[in-house]
Amino acid sequence: MSDAPVKAFRYDAGHLRPAVETSQGFLRLDGHVGRAGIYEYVNTREDEANGLGKAGAIRREYRPEEEVYRADALAQFEGAPLTAGHPSQQITPKNVRAYEIGTVTSQARRDGDRVAASMVVKDPSTIARVKSGELVELSPGYLAAIHRTPGADARHATPGNPEGRYDCVQRDIEINHLALVPRARGGADLRVRLDGADDVAIERRETDHAAEPQKRHDMADMSHDEQIAALKLQLDQANRQLAERKDALDAATTARDGANARLRTLEEQVAALNTKLAAGATAMETKAIAEHKERADAAETKLAELNARREADIRAAAEVRLKAQAIMGASFRCDGMDDRSVRAVVIKKLAPNDDTGEKVSDAFIASRFDSLAEAYMANARSLTRAGEVLARRDVREDEAGRPASRETRAKAWRDQALNQGYGPSAGRKEA
Repeated sequence: MSDAPVKAFRYDAGHLRPAVETSQGFLRLDGHVGRAGIYEYVNTREDEANGLGKAGAIRREYRPEEEVYRADALAQFEGAPLTAGHPSQQITPKNVRAYEIGTVTSQARRDGDRVAASMVVKDPSTIARVKSGELVELSPGYLAAIHRTPGADARHATPGNPEGRYDCVQRDIEINHLALVPRARGGADLRVRLDGADDVAIERRETDHAAEPQKRHDMADMSHDEQIAALKLQLDQANRQLAERKDALDAATTARDGANARLRTLEEQVAALNTKLAAGATAMETKAIAEHKERADAAETKLAELNARREADIRAAAEVRLKAQAIMGASFRCDGMDDRSVRAVVIKKLAPNDDTGEKVSDAFIASRFDSLAEAYMANARSLTRAGEVLARRDVREDEAGRPASRETRAKAWRDQALNQGYGPSAGRKEA
């Protein structure tokens, strides 16, 4: 990741001082518009794309005194547009008429640990909102170069940040506008004063103060192109704002009637866009359903394979245990033993010298078990056939012409079996 600084737009906070009403009915204000220190920001998608951190995460940015109180930075406030709320974009000559409700009338100056400036509010609806206490704080909008140089400054420590740590540093500040807002980043100690004695309480609202184009009722004095630009800037607002615009246009002059026609055109464009959006959403839903079915089919096939493998494993385990019990005897119990342990017990019985330790692979144990079990079963079958032959001979009389006793028949059967090499004991004797 590059450490080169990223240019980013920021909003900070200050508060108003006693207001004075001018002879024209305007409202002249003086207030704090910012300070040095550590500010917390929520990363946007643009910040994430610039490598400043994941969108939605909190990032601390440090505004050093040498940047905030720099002479050319303070001078930039003079003549800056004053807005009611932050616009959705930077103020330019092309859109200033849609947003500006007043002007910053002085260069900013250092006032203790803060920055102060003077301004005048000219829009009547904004003047009323300031007097009512709705717009109580000041928040500058500015561009800054964001340097990825983390550090700490104990002078700006807080309970939530006891070491005063920060992730980035703001430099090369360029003021774009100053906004009157209900709540800014500065904290509860910032409030409006409309005269020297009475303070207006701040009503804290948990609202999104992101930019909303200023509602203006003086479109009659705009040029044709300026009216179109203002309407386009307001297109991203919801039906409520469009309805308000219609009410104002219906009660206006012929110039506003022309704006009404342009507004209907914009609404048709919105409807067309909504239709395209709905069609796109339907196509996406169809694709999602097909992909979901494909995943479900694949999962079902995988489950069937796992079940088949499991059944095969169960059959193999049962076969191992049946062979082991046939070799070890009916009293042999293998409950709680795995296949390897069962095979090892049988191997130790049939071939005591074989190594069945942990270093011997499972594959070798299985192969050795199968070969010994097969040999054992083959011997058992041979012994069975030999027993049948001996049994047929035992029905004859002995040498004295008397019927052979049970003990005599058993001894003859064993002797012949051993002489012919049958049985596991015979093999071990030869070894």
